[in-house]
Amino acid sequence: MNRAFDIEQGDIDLASEFAEVACEGMHLQGRHHEERFDQVMMGKVAEIAFKKFCASEGITVYVDVGIYPGLDGIDESDIFDYQERPLSIDIKGLQPNAKHLLIKCVEAGNAEIYVAVLVSTKHKRAKIEGWLPRKYAVKNAMLAGEKIPGTNSTLRVDNYVVRLEDIYNRDSDIIDLINQIKNGKLLKEQANGE
Repeated sequence: MNRAFDIEQGDIDLASEFAEVACEGMHLQGRHHEERFDQVMMGKVAEIAFKKFCASEGITVYVDVGIYPGLDGIDESDIFDYQERPLSIDIKGLQPNAKHLLIKCVEAGNAEIYVAVLVSTKHKRAKIEGWLPRKYAVKNAMLAGEKIPGTNSTLRVDNYVVRLEDIYNRDSDIIDLINQIKNGKLLKEQANGE
Protein backbone atom coordinates (compact mmCIF):
# COMPACT_ATOMS: atom_id res chain seq x y z
CA MET A 1 0.00 0.00 0.00
CA ASN A 2 1.42 3.35 -1.05
CA ARG A 3 1.29 5.91 1.76
CA ALA A 4 4.00 8.33 0.51
CA PHE A 5 3.40 10.77 -2.32
CA ASP A 6 5.41 13.27 -4.32
CA ILE A 7 3.86 16.72 -4.37
CA GLU A 8 3.95 18.41 -7.79
CA GLN A 9 5.22 21.97 -8.12
CA GLY A 10 1.75 23.24 -9.08
CA ASP A 11 0.35 21.87 -5.82
CA ILE A 12 3.24 23.38 -3.85
CA ASP A 13 2.51 26.74 -5.50
CA LEU A 14 -1.19 26.41 -4.63
CA ALA A 15 -0.35 25.65 -0.99
CA SER A 16 2.09 28.57 -0.91
CA GLU A 17 -0.50 31.00 -2.31
CA PHE A 18 -3.04 29.74 0.21
CA ALA A 19 -0.58 30.17 3.10
CA GLU A 20 0.34 33.69 2.00
CA VAL A 21 -3.28 34.83 1.82
CA ALA A 22 -4.09 33.10 5.12
CA CYS A 23 -1.18 34.77 6.90
CA GLU A 24 -1.88 38.25 5.49
CA GLY A 25 -4.79 38.76 7.85
CA MET A 26 -2.80 37.69 10.91
CA HIS A 27 -0.54 40.76 10.94
CA LEU A 28 2.53 38.71 11.82
CA GLN A 29 6.05 39.86 11.13
CA GLY A 30 9.51 38.35 10.86
CA ARG A 31 10.01 34.93 12.41
CA HIS A 32 6.38 34.65 13.53
CA HIS A 33 5.16 35.20 9.97
CA GLU A 34 7.63 32.66 8.53
CA GLU A 35 6.78 30.08 11.18
CA ARG A 36 3.02 30.45 10.73
CA PHE A 37 3.37 30.49 6.93
CA ASP A 38 5.25 27.18 7.08
CA GLN A 39 2.64 25.66 9.42
CA VAL A 40 -0.24 26.68 7.15
CA MET A 41 1.58 25.52 4.03
CA MET A 42 2.51 22.20 5.64
CA GLY A 43 -1.14 21.66 6.54
CA LYS A 44 -2.32 22.37 3.01
CA VAL A 45 0.36 20.09 1.51
CA ALA A 46 -0.80 17.38 3.94
CA GLU A 47 -4.35 17.80 2.65
CA ILE A 48 -3.11 17.51 -0.94
CA ALA A 49 -1.22 14.32 -0.03
CA PHE A 50 -4.34 12.94 1.64
CA LYS A 51 -6.32 13.70 -1.53
CA LYS A 52 -3.68 11.79 -3.56
CA PHE A 53 -3.85 8.91 -1.09
CA CYS A 54 -7.64 8.75 -1.38
CA ALA A 55 -7.45 8.92 -5.18
CA SER A 56 -5.04 5.97 -5.16
CA GLU A 57 -7.77 4.05 -3.32
CA GLY A 58 -10.55 5.11 -5.72
CA ILE A 59 -12.02 7.79 -3.44
CA THR A 60 -12.65 11.30 -4.74
CA VAL A 61 -12.09 14.11 -2.24
CA TYR A 62 -11.59 17.85 -2.60
CA VAL A 63 -9.08 20.16 -0.99
CA ASP A 64 -10.62 23.42 0.19
CA VAL A 65 -8.39 26.37 -0.64
CA GLY A 66 -10.90 29.02 0.43
CA ILE A 67 -10.12 31.42 3.26
CA TYR A 68 -12.88 31.89 5.82
CA PRO A 69 -13.11 34.16 8.84
CA GLY A 70 -12.59 32.19 12.01
CA LEU A 71 -10.19 31.04 14.66
CA ASP A 72 -6.97 31.60 12.75
CA GLY A 73 -8.36 33.10 9.57
CA ILE A 74 -7.66 29.79 7.86
CA ASP A 75 -9.90 27.47 5.89
CA GLU A 76 -13.12 26.48 7.57
CA SER A 77 -12.12 22.86 7.99
CA ASP A 78 -10.35 19.91 6.44
CA ILE A 79 -13.69 18.22 6.00
CA PHE A 80 -13.89 17.25 2.37
CA ASP A 81 -16.79 16.04 0.28
CA TYR A 82 -16.18 12.32 0.59
CA GLN A 83 -18.64 11.44 -2.14
CA GLU A 84 -21.29 13.21 -0.05
CA ARG A 85 -20.72 11.02 2.99
CA PRO A 86 -20.85 12.78 6.34
CA LEU A 87 -17.59 11.57 7.94
CA SER A 88 -15.50 14.51 9.17
CA ILE A 89 -11.72 14.27 9.03
CA ASP A 90 -9.07 16.73 10.18
CA ILE A 91 -5.75 16.38 8.36
CA LYS A 92 -2.73 17.33 10.48
CA GLY A 93 0.50 18.18 8.66
CA LEU A 94 3.60 17.36 10.69
CA GLN A 95 7.31 17.92 10.27
CA PRO A 96 9.18 14.79 9.16
CA ASN A 97 10.83 14.36 12.56
CA ALA A 98 7.65 14.91 14.58
CA LYS A 99 7.05 12.68 17.60
CA HIS A 100 3.58 13.94 18.55
CA LEU A 101 0.24 14.76 16.99
CA LEU A 102 -1.07 18.05 18.41
CA ILE A 103 -4.75 18.98 18.30
CA LYS A 104 -5.72 22.41 19.56
CA CYS A 105 -8.26 22.03 22.34
CA VAL A 106 -10.55 24.63 20.74
CA GLU A 107 -10.65 22.51 17.55
CA ALA A 108 -11.11 19.13 19.21
CA GLY A 109 -14.80 18.75 18.42
CA ASN A 110 -14.47 19.53 14.72
CA ALA A 111 -13.70 16.04 13.42
CA GLU A 112 -14.45 12.40 14.02
CA ILE A 113 -11.04 11.31 12.73
CA TYR A 114 -7.59 12.92 12.85
CA VAL A 115 -5.04 11.92 10.20
CA ALA A 116 -1.32 12.57 10.73
CA VAL A 117 0.66 13.34 7.57
CA LEU A 118 4.44 13.80 7.65
CA VAL A 119 5.53 16.54 5.22
CA SER A 120 9.12 16.92 4.00
CA THR A 121 11.00 20.13 4.77
CA LYS A 122 10.72 21.43 1.19
CA HIS A 123 7.07 20.26 0.93
CA LYS A 124 7.90 17.98 -2.01
CA ARG A 125 6.92 14.68 -0.38
CA ALA A 126 4.37 13.63 2.20
CA LYS A 127 3.46 10.37 3.92
CA ILE A 128 0.22 9.29 5.55
CA GLU A 129 1.60 8.31 8.96
CA GLY A 130 -1.60 7.15 10.64
CA TRP A 131 -4.85 8.21 12.26
CA LEU A 132 -7.00 8.20 15.38
CA PRO A 133 -10.70 8.55 16.09
CA ARG A 134 -11.61 11.61 18.17
CA LYS A 135 -12.36 9.57 21.29
CA TYR A 136 -8.70 8.51 21.51
CA ALA A 137 -7.17 11.69 20.13
CA VAL A 138 -8.63 14.06 22.71
CA LYS A 139 -7.61 12.37 25.95
CA ASN A 140 -4.35 13.99 27.06
CA ALA A 141 -4.86 17.75 27.32
CA MET A 142 -1.86 19.96 28.06
CA LEU A 143 -1.94 23.67 28.81
CA ALA A 144 -0.15 26.48 26.99
CA GLY A 145 3.31 26.88 28.48
CA GLU A 146 3.72 23.20 29.30
CA LYS A 147 6.60 21.27 27.77
CA ILE A 148 5.74 18.48 25.33
CA PRO A 149 7.03 15.22 26.86
CA GLY A 150 10.38 14.09 25.50
CA THR A 151 11.05 17.37 23.69
CA ASN A 152 12.34 20.87 24.36
CA SER A 153 9.19 22.36 22.83
CA THR A 154 6.67 24.35 24.82
CA LEU A 155 3.02 24.59 23.82
CA ARG A 156 1.77 28.04 22.79
CA VAL A 157 -1.89 27.13 23.18
CA ASP A 158 -3.80 24.37 24.96
CA ASN A 159 -3.50 21.11 22.97
CA TYR A 160 -4.30 17.47 23.12
CA VAL A 161 -1.00 15.65 22.69
CA VAL A 162 -0.73 12.14 21.24
CA ARG A 163 2.55 10.32 20.66
CA LEU A 164 2.84 9.25 17.02
CA GLU A 165 3.78 5.76 18.16
CA ASP A 166 0.30 5.53 19.73
CA ILE A 167 -1.73 6.29 16.60
CA TYR A 168 -3.15 3.68 14.23
CA ASN A 169 -0.32 3.34 11.72
CA ARG A 170 -0.09 -0.26 10.49
CA ASP A 171 -1.19 -1.00 6.93
CA SER A 172 -4.24 -2.83 8.31
CA ASP A 173 -5.13 0.35 10.25
CA ILE A 174 -4.87 2.39 7.06
CA ILE A 175 -7.16 -0.10 5.31
CA ASP A 176 -9.65 0.48 8.16
CA LEU A 177 -9.38 4.23 7.52
CA ILE A 178 -10.09 3.69 3.81
CA ASN A 179 -13.15 1.59 4.66
CA GLN A 180 -14.41 4.24 7.04
CA ILE A 181 -14.06 6.94 4.42
CA LYS A 182 -15.89 4.76 1.89
CA ASN A 183 -18.66 3.97 4.41
CA GLY A 184 -18.89 7.57 5.61
CA LYS A 185 -18.92 6.61 9.28
CA LEU A 186 -16.71 5.27 12.03
CA LEU A 187 -16.72 1.50 12.04
CA LYS A 188 -18.25 0.05 15.16
CA GLU A 189 -15.01 -1.55 16.36
CA GLN A 190 -13.08 1.73 16.23
CA ALA A 191 -15.89 3.92 17.52
CA ASN A 192 -16.44 1.72 20.56
CA GLY A 193 -12.78 0.93 21.14
CA GLU A 194 -13.37 -2.82 20.80
